[in-house]
Amino acid sequence: MDTYYRLFHLSFQKSLETSNILRDDLFKHVVDKVEGLYNHWFLGELGNNWSDVCADELATYGKVLEVPQQENFYRSSIQTSDTKVFVIISDAMHYEVADTMADQLQRETQSKVSISSMQSIFPSTTKFGMAALLPNKELTIEVWEI
Repeated sequence: MDTYYRLFHLSFQKSLETSNILRDDLFKHVVDKVEGLYNHWFLGELGNNWSDVCADELATYGKVLEVPQQENFYRSSIQTSDTKVFVIISDAMHYEVADTMADQLQRETQSKVSISSMQSIFPSTTKFGMAALLPNKELTIEVWEI
């Protein structure tokens, strides 16, 4: 679904380069329909189903047990490697976008490319979450009152 959604928008944007008022008006209705289906139906159902499946583990353990954990990333993926490793990290990148990017990198660099996902630590905020990828024994945060 994500692939078709992204390709639709890429094609729609390309169609706007050669403006045709009648076509543009017709496609704006299609865009509204696609947005409604993707955002209100697909993502909504996906989110509800995911929440239903993992609610008990999140309540009990604060994480989904079978999903790799971000705090183990360095030890499991970098520290044990015997070759040079390049890591691209993106918060909430759609899997299909990562897959497309991995295919392109593999073609252009002739390298071994793999993609994986992992569960972020909480709070899932970039300035805190990315630090969990580095080798460390503990993470601390100082809160300053202003």
